[in-house]
Amino acid sequence: MKICTFIFIISVFLFYHCSPQHQPANNTKHSTTSAKTGKIDKIQLTEQTRGTNRIFTFSPGSKITSLNGMISKSILPASDWQDILGEVNTLDLAKIQRYQSTSEGRFSDRALSSEIIIFSEGKIYTSASFDEKVPPAELKGLYDLLKKD
Repeated sequence: MKICTFIFIISVFLFYHCSPQHQPANNTKHSTTSAKTGKIDKIQLTEQTRGTNRIFTFSPGSKITSLNGMISKSILPASDWQDILGEVNTLDLAKIQRYQSTSEGRFSDRALSSEIIIFSEGKIYTSASFDEKVPPAELKGLYDLLKKD
């Protein structure tokens, strides 16, 4: 299952023709930066179990949803992206791997195993896995924003 996820992530990069980030001449940072996080390029929420694989990818202006390989793209309003960034900016990205879940249903397929992956300035920050709908307390606000319709 992890191989499929890895292949999907690689194919997303290939299909969307990633281009290098150009720094402004005066080396100022954009409004989507903070001392803790830096510029956020995109955020993924993955939810999977043996029979289901869902990946929600959020980036400025778009939301890509993959359900068992069926991909759909929709517009993400700028206000929603700003709300997501506001929540991310409250996190210390270097520590999100350490935030622990309070439930363990994912280990016996009673719940989808979920992860939040944040892509920032060429680095990838991945949370520890947690049960769908039961994120660690530190990630609850972000998770709720990512799951809202």
